[in-house]
Amino acid sequence: HVLYVLARDAAGNEGSSIVAFEMDFTPPPVSFASPSDGAVIAAPQTLVRISTEPAATVTLIHAGGTLQAVADAQGVAIFDTVPLVDGANVLAASARDLAGNQSAPVEIGVIRSAATINAVTGDLQVVSPVEPPTAIAGQWQLQNLSTLDLAPLPVRLTLRRPDGILLEQAQFDVSLLADGSAQDAFSFATQGLELGLYGLTLSAQLVDEQSQLVWVELAQTTVELADLTAPMLQWLSPQANALVGAEPELRVAVTDALSGVDRVELTLDTVELGPQAQDPLQPSQFVSQPGPLADGPHLARFLALDHAGNPTSSEREFVVDATPPAIQISGVSDEQLSNQPLAPVVVITDPHLASSEILLDGLPFASGSTVAGEGVHTLQVEAADALGNSASRTLSFTLDFTPPALSFLTPPDGLQTLAAHVPAQLQSEAAALVELVTGANSQNASTGTDGLVQFAAVPLQLGPNSLQASATDAAGNRSAVVSVEVTRVRPTQAIIEGFLTLQSATVNHGSALLGGYQIGNGGNFDPGPITILVRVYDGSSLLEERSWPMQLPPDATTEQAFSIDSSSWSLGELRVELSWRADDEPDASPVIIDQRLV
Repeated sequence: HVLYVLARDAAGNEGSSIVAFEMDFTPPPVSFASPSDGAVIAAPQTLVRISTEPAATVTLIHAGGTLQAVADAQGVAIFDTVPLVDGANVLAASARDLAGNQSAPVEIGVIRSAATINAVTGDLQVVSPVEPPTAIAGQWQLQNLSTLDLAPLPVRLTLRRPDGILLEQAQFDVSLLADGSAQDAFSFATQGLELGLYGLTLSAQLVDEQSQLVWVELAQTTVELADLTAPMLQWLSPQANALVGAEPELRVAVTDALSGVDRVELTLDTVELGPQAQDPLQPSQFVSQPGPLADGPHLARFLALDHAGNPTSSEREFVVDATPPAIQISGVSDEQLSNQPLAPVVVITDPHLASSEILLDGLPFASGSTVAGEGVHTLQVEAADALGNSASRTLSFTLDFTPPALSFLTPPDGLQTLAAHVPAQLQSEAAALVELVTGANSQNASTGTDGLVQFAAVPLQLGPNSLQASATDAAGNRSAVVSVEVTRVRPTQAIIEGFLTLQSATVNHGSALLGGYQIGNGGNFDPGPITILVRVYDGSSLLEERSWPMQLPPDATTEQAFSIDSSSWSLGELRVELSWRADDEPDASPVIIDQRLV
């Protein structure tokens, strides 16, 4: 019976317990396997075999006292020398099993015949144990101690099963002269017999005290049919010294013809893993799949035992390799951009390397060779060991030996300008670093994906300026220096001309001063952003100012009307001035174009 108890508390925690127990209320069976009831025995003692259940304690009561023995695995309890008294003897046997059940006593009667004592003696010699199908073989011997010739003398040789049932009997006549002896060999076939302890009895037909012929047991012995051969153990996998993965299947076939396989145990390296399971589909095979195991050599030892306790073992070495080959690449890195040739070095390491391949741009490549062709290159490395563990690496690199092209888009070469700064735009290749140097000033900027780069304000000195630029690409290639010449002229040199017009030279106080101006750029340079100013002065004091920002490139003209309230002015003669000023020089004095008195 199996009792299973499960308990669960309010929080859901569980506990369990399992108890297996056996109930046995049945007394063990008891029977005499030998001698048989009513047997006549000449010797002063006899061999008694009791058949019961295995491990039961058997108590034998005889005329001289009590004996005890424990039944073996076949349920046989043996008492080698049970003393007998002359005449009738009662033998009583009972058994108690491991559960404590007590059997009822079983009795037999045997007779020690006084008339036959010391008349004839016998002896049995037999080879034991014997493994079927080897025959039970031995020799019987009879000795006539009387002064009478016994010829012929009927003799029996019987073989009984472990439970006492007669299995085979040979009867023959022997001529036994007075004070003589006889002997001969015998054998019994064992083919088909179960393993166990068998009984042999040598009997002769003699005359008892009532002058009756009785069969008298002269000798008894036992012979064990046993399994003397260890199980057959054969490795199925892995093969000796084989390469295996981290969780190899260890499989053996184990058979035993007689007692059957009891268990198969495994020791891996120095760790005892105990009994192993049978393959449910192939019961003669035992399989284990330990792991994961560390790389390297291992030693597995299977020990098989049959039910007779015969051991056999076998060891096998194997090597675990669960690690793919290691691939190391030096001399180049993934996504590297170089302006020099590169020599990739590939090192592949594995204790059981089976295959490897190195490809550059899809073609075989020798490690350490120099790659000198410009462009994008792809290096592919693949390797596999003898067990199929594989590894691969792929990297790309670019060789670029060509300096980048560089040109000015603006400003144009030879530009003259009033401005203190000019914007510059250059064209090169994408992601190039452009350095622009003007005198002591240096600026750096990178081109965009379109290859363009902008410098918003390049400072200019008065007079000629050389704008020198060079570009360095991502590979480190540097372009030749390109330059443009730009001249910054003073504002007083500008050819910006014009005139101021007033509607009247006299203005009534509080009325508006009405007028206008017209100006133009008669030069060949662009002053950049400028501001046109109309100012009203009383002497050197500024009374009013109007301003107009504008661009006035070469050959451009513009005109503008204005109206200025005179309410805050003082009476008298005032000066009206038309001037301009470059926006990048806000602190410079305006350049006067024209002026009028009002």
